[in-house]
Amino acid sequence: MDFSAEQLAFGRRLAEREEARIELRHGDLADLAFLRADSIDLAFSAYAFGYVEDLNRVFRQVHRVLKVGAPLVFSLPHPAYDMIDDDADPALLVRRSYFDRRPIQYQLGGNTFTDYRHTFADLYMVWPGPATGWI
Repeated sequence: MDFSAEQLAFGRRLAEREEARIELRHGDLADLAFLRADSIDLAFSAYAFGYVEDLNRVFRQVHRVLKVGAPLVFSLPHPAYDMIDDDADPALLVRRSYFDRRPIQYQLGGNTFTDYRHTFADLYMVWPGPATGWI
């Protein structure tokens, strides 16, 4: 699942090259209505949660579709990454507060992206916890 048609096209090319059979869908990461509850063995996300404003909604949907005890594996840039302005003079100048949640827009390959900042507490506080089936 990805909101970027370009990323999905890239994924299709890679899958074809590797002769891998995968299903790719274009849409909102929290729109998992096409999946039955308790039907997924593993959920994986590489850097996609940074493009999601409402992580709580995504985590609720992922929790709904994962089988009990199934893992959610994800990666994000370190929450402190955008504090530092690596283009600044002097180098490594702190330009943003760690708690500044204003979105950052940037251009990449002719496309505009919006990156939402999430602190460790943001990630931890929306996590359902062991009593609901997460490990």
